[in-house]
Amino acid sequence: MEKRFFKTSILIASLALAFVSCKNKVEETPDDSQEQITTSSDESDVNSAVDKILEDANNLLSGSSLSGGRTDGLICGATVDSALKANGILKLTFDGSTACVYGTRTRTGSITISLPEGTKWSTAGAVLTITLDNYKVTRISDGKSLTFNGTKKITNVNGGLIRNLSDGGASVVHKVRGNLSITFDDGTQRAWQVARQRTIKLASSVYTVTIAGDTAILGNTNIDTWGVNRKGNAFYGVISEPIVLSSACEYHAISGAKEHKRLAREIAVVFGVDASGNVVTGTCPYGFKITWTNAKGNTRTAVVAYR
Repeated sequence: MEKRFFKTSILIASLALAFVSCKNKVEETPDDSQEQITTSSDESDVNSAVDKILEDANNLLSGSSLSGGRTDGLICGATVDSALKANGILKLTFDGSTACVYGTRTRTGSITISLPEGTKWSTAGAVLTITLDNYKVTRISDGKSLTFNGTKKITNVNGGLIRNLSDGGASVVHKVRGNLSITFDDGTQRAWQVARQRTIKLASSVYTVTIAGDTAILGNTNIDTWGVNRKGNAFYGVISEPIVLSSACEYHAISGAKEHKRLAREIAVVFGVDASGNVVTGTCPYGFKITWTNAKGNTRTAVVAYR
């Protein structure tokens, strides 16, 4: 009887230890929130920087003889070298000290903008090439930076210039293709590709840019970005609902949805939310909300501020 009791006690103790051990293993699963936030924030920051490059190029060309205008436009913090303008080339060199992008960023490096000789940017089908040479964007608030090298090609699908849009009138459509090398502030260097369609419209004195994915990978359509994130993980981004940027909100996204796929824990993003993660309309949003399933199988969410 005593032997049986002893064996039973040992068995119960072993099971208890095994339960505690398994429980501890689950409880010790690292919190992946910061990694997921970093992945989403990096993608948002990269796209914002790329969009700003396109905005600068359009502003410059809208006031240049390359589009039929009279004088070169002014670009924040940049010196424009137009010595090669006759060959369809303009070069911007940034000073690294002027606070640009609504006073939140400084920029160094250069961007070269070129059109085929004799082509006007306002012509339907015109293809613009933008070459980035150590173009570095630094956030003033915390010193975090992104450095870009590579090229982007923009096609003016239906012709016309953004500056000539009429309130409530027709839109301008641009197709974007890019092959970029990005160096993050931690020194990691990654290759990213971009394939987007941007539709720019003016309504009630507000410019909106509607962005859609423009390629397909592994049977998924509406993909706008793909490559490797700073953790070395391959990914691609699917725009599941067109992303809308508004000039009334410093060109932050006021609506839209996206999915970061191919990651170990895929991320769903909803743009245009308040600090509590609720979708807002009629006012500028706080940021975007991300949702994912963690290693324990639990659904997690986080709200990330635009910056």
